[in-house]
Amino acid sequence: MKTIKQLSEDVSSAFAGRSKRMNFATVFVKTLLIGAGTALVGVAQFAQVPRGQNLNAWQGAGIVGCIIVLLGALFMIFTEDDPTKELTLARSAVERARELETVAADLAAYKDEVDRSAELYFAFGLMRGVLERTIADGAPVSASDIARALLAVAGRHLAIAMGFNMADEWTLSIYEAVPSSTGGEELACVASKRAIECDISKTRRWPSGIGVAGICYAGGFERIVPDMWAPGIGNLYTATIRQSYDQKRYRSVAAVPISVGRGRRPWGVVIGTSAVQHHFVETESGLESAEGARALAAMMALGVAIASKGSPPPGRKAPQSPTGPGSAPVQE
Repeated sequence: MKTIKQLSEDVSSAFAGRSKRMNFATVFVKTLLIGAGTALVGVAQFAQVPRGQNLNAWQGAGIVGCIIVLLGALFMIFTEDDPTKELTLARSAVERARELETVAADLAAYKDEVDRSAELYFAFGLMRGVLERTIADGAPVSASDIARALLAVAGRHLAIAMGFNMADEWTLSIYEAVPSSTGGEELACVASKRAIECDISKTRRWPSGIGVAGICYAGGFERIVPDMWAPGIGNLYTATIRQSYDQKRYRSVAAVPISVGRGRRPWGVVIGTSAVQHHFVETESGLESAEGARALAAMMALGVAIASKGSPPPGRKAPQSPTGPGSAPVQE
């Protein structure tokens, strides 16, 4: 099967051949009909004059007119040019312009990815600085404190790297696995960055194996859900603790476990949500929207390892994130 480029070349060749034939036919018609016809009319003017008789005025004017028409015909014949070359160049120029338009669109997409990659790189640097200062201080610190510090300094840059727009409703949260009242484990939110800040103490707790966060924690593998409410997917990830606004606020979800060491249960989960359908997708190329969550999970795993070197003083409680003006008690 021929490619589009080969088909385009075939069409161009056919067009050029037809243009040449049309040019030849045009020259032939002008030569035969105009040039030869005019010459024939001029000869006929002379043939009508009896031998030995002078031309009258009208016959002379007719002959002069034939000569003028003949000269015009000769001018058109010799100045007639084959437009095939120019038309081929024009077609090539149009195709090149279309290719440049495609390249320009690709460059715009690459620029967006470069900008997001730069924000991700900057976020890595900020989070590394938090961990380095924690080690340098040497004071006991909890993993929850480190989680809040990481999101405080790098949350905005991670949000940009994850492709969240100003008009989007999104969240980026860190959940810690804690014992539940039923004897199992559940995930409690210890730090969060949101489009609309809220009191994280009002967020839902997810039992192990329930919801995207719970399934991610129980399995120890990241979960990328492009559309939480797609047929088949919604039934798999729905839970009895879901709220009526979940379908609007949490349409696309990415969850990454915070794993510290091999063969151990994850410490918790980093979860990103978006109200935009298919915001989180797995792609073969480019910067995925979930890379920000993966970066935060990796740095948080280092933070957990640093915090495990020393325990916080007895009775110390990790402070809650303050609620600012305009914040709302949103459940997650």
